[in-house]
Amino acid sequence: MKWQGDTGLELYVASSKFPDPTQQEASQSLLRLLDGNGLRERMDIFYLGALSEQSGFFDLIRDPKKEMRLPFLVWVYGCSTGAVLGYSGLEDITTNLKTQGLMKRE
Repeated sequence: MKWQGDTGLELYVASSKFPDPTQQEASQSLLRLLDGNGLRERMDIFYLGALSEQSGFFDLIRDPKKEMRLPFLVWVYGCSTGAVLGYSGLEDITTNLKTQGLMKRE
């Protein structure tokens, strides 16, 4: 996990082998947005061929009311507190990055 001060970020995206083209496109769109905002180098990025590769981990930290889909952002808020949250899907991730003041351009 890459740390920026007291915050750690990991991003899981759909690889070209992922079976759902919608999640592949959402992953690619997010990567373009991250590049445009200079955020890509602030996080570790993992390419998945299937959700089952990390689904147990995702289920522990995601909002249970939301559908699980890629891309998926793991955000550790403060290494001292250990608060870990997961954000699933392009809309949820971009909303959170904007709320945190990290994403300025779309």
